[in-house]
Amino acid sequence: MDALQHDKADMPVLISLYAKIGRMRVLSSPDVVESAQQVAHKIVDTYLEPEKNFIELREMVNDRSIDLLNDFSEACRREFELLRVRLFSMSGR
Repeated sequence: MDALQHDKADMPVLISLYAKIGRMRVLSSPDVVESAQQVAHKIVDTYLEPEKNFIELREMVNDRSIDLLNDFSEACRREFELLRVRLFSMSGR
């Protein structure tokens, strides 16, 4: 949301975001990391776009283009399901 309404990046937040992605590289699947990187790239690119007014934000909500985390959430859900299945199959041995 900050990137949609400002043209100056919140550098501490971006640094924190990239640090979290770095931790994901250790703990998460390549699909989750790739999806997180896509979100980060979109956020950085959004700072370079014109600021959005309330009507434009409402339109983005209505057409769901504002949901940057959808693909990331789905990648996390797939990874979680794989881990759950593995854990369940290991406990049934």
